[in-house]
Amino acid sequence: MYQITDRAEEIDLAAGGTRGDYEPFAEPRAAAKKATDFVKLASAKVTPADLYVERWLAASTYSERTKADARTALSQFKDWCTKASQGFFIETTTDRVAADFRDEAFVKAGVHFKTANKKLSALRQYWTWLEKSFGVKSNPWMRKSLPKAKAHRIAPDGPMGPERPFTDDEIGILLAGPADADMANAMRISALSGMRLDEIGQLRVRDCRDDTFRVTRSKSAAGVRTIPIHSALRPMIKKLMGNRDAADYLFPDFQDTGWDGNRTMALSKRFTYYRKKLGVHDKRPGARRSKVNFHSFRRWFATKAEDAGHRENVVADIMGHESEVGITFGLYSNAQLKRQKRSCVEAVRLPAPLDGSS
Repeated sequence: MYQITDRAEEIDLAAGGTRGDYEPFAEPRAAAKKATDFVKLASAKVTPADLYVERWLAASTYSERTKADARTALSQFKDWCTKASQGFFIETTTDRVAADFRDEAFVKAGVHFKTANKKLSALRQYWTWLEKSFGVKSNPWMRKSLPKAKAHRIAPDGPMGPERPFTDDEIGILLAGPADADMANAMRISALSGMRLDEIGQLRVRDCRDDTFRVTRSKSAAGVRTIPIHSALRPMIKKLMGNRDAADYLFPDFQDTGWDGNRTMALSKRFTYYRKKLGVHDKRPGARRSKVNFHSFRRWFATKAEDAGHRENVVADIMGHESEVGITFGLYSNAQLKRQKRSCVEAVRLPAPLDGSS
């Protein structure tokens, strides 16, 4: 304790304090805040807030991406505590501290409520684990989520409005541009199948036989599905398959990021740069990101399929969405459903002269 006191005094003096009657353990403490925090920490009266983060994540079933997001949330809270001269300790994180962090880091900064709530949720779950594991009383992050913006107050074309499909002109620009072979092929597959980029990256040779894509891994149970391969894609798919082994990836050069087997993160970043370079960008003032991205190929496919008059539940089955419309697939035989899905896929045509089937 003598050593702790001596070190605290050094910290206090370095912060502009005076020797005088320095009592780091007195209440109220005369030491500078930095010295006081040191005394609390060194005498085991407080615990660094991120001390058990890795232990919590190791015991969780979170994906690697979610774990990375959780670490980012704790890091942001730590940075804020430093700037706000607030101790970054489990014991000193009160409801007031949590509310101040939320309001200053997210509300005043104009952060989108979804982004803010994802980070607040990570902090809330960590403290819940601390409560179960160590009996930490009260979770200061409870009831701190930001309210969802009212739908009727959001202008569809405003900064808080939904992301949108590409226009036909944008599709034409992107597909006619100087994309590398993998990107060019992935763009066409998404536009003519409605598949997500990560689903495309997971395709293996065996998943593309009999003129059918088989999505075996997706975000939901409905996402595991079969999709007829568009006639305009078949020559390209046949070439990509070649005589390779059935277990080979259709796109062998995609690199696994190590995060949940994701193989398309690098392609996604390349596409963003490519899209912006070609002027296909729609970021409104106050928005957190552009209203168009690779997912806009998928949105474009859905729009074109529905514009062609195909039933919503058929489109939903192709895209891997849960369908809540009245008519169910129980009314169709497998053969009928397969025909309807193929008809729906073939109804989607790339803007001329890019349509390879014409």
